[in-house]
Amino acid sequence: MASVRKVPVSSDVPLTDEQIQDKTFLDFFEKQDYAQAHKLLGSGQEINVADERGETPMHKVARHGDADEAGKIAAAKGVLDFRDRHGVSPLMISCHWGRSIPLCKMLVNGGADPAAVDLDGDTALHKACYYGKEEVIAYLLSLPAVKSCLECKNKLGRTPLAVAAWRGSGDIVTMLIEAGADHNSQDSTGRTPLQLAERVGKPGTTEALKKVEELFAAGIAVTRFGAKMKAAKAGA
Repeated sequence: MASVRKVPVSSDVPLTDEQIQDKTFLDFFEKQDYAQAHKLLGSGQEINVADERGETPMHKVARHGDADEAGKIAAAKGVLDFRDRHGVSPLMISCHWGRSIPLCKMLVNGGADPAAVDLDGDTALHKACYYGKEEVIAYLLSLPAVKSCLECKNKLGRTPLAVAAWRGSGDIVTMLIEAGADHNSQDSTGRTPLQLAERVGKPGTTEALKKVEELFAAGIAVTRFGAKMKAAKAGA
């Protein structure tokens, strides 16, 4: 991976002219003023720089979901998988906000690790479940490397399924269960996904998880669970 020049987090020493320009350059990406950012690049600005938070230009455009601009950064040899101060990669940000599947794919195809873990223990799959981006989750689950993330627990002891249950997304709970997520996994407080769903009062999520427990109790494999749930609703 290319080296990244970092702006100091805090210092009694005044910033150098180079560091001031790096901050200005990164601010242009933050504000989506890409024309000004590319003007600086054209005058010799280094692409691989990071601000006080450890964010590179790719982190900034990932938050905005701008796949076209991300492609330009990649073409300029910008790093794709640098981690900020919290261990968060551009792919994690992209999956968290879920604004662009093409951007997620570009980052993965460019070498970003879809199974990486940040300092809070979250993976890209955890982050996608937080905001309930079904297309992003479907894409991540199609990646072999992400299968191991189904049972990854963050600092709260929560798997992606637990996050989805807590956030109240029945459809995403269904997707994760079909992918093989353990519905009995307990977080650091001892709560299962079903108990988390009941705690926040999300009926759709609670219904899906209760149905899973019924199927397991009856010794029925949980395959094509989503289709079964839809059929049950249609017949109700």
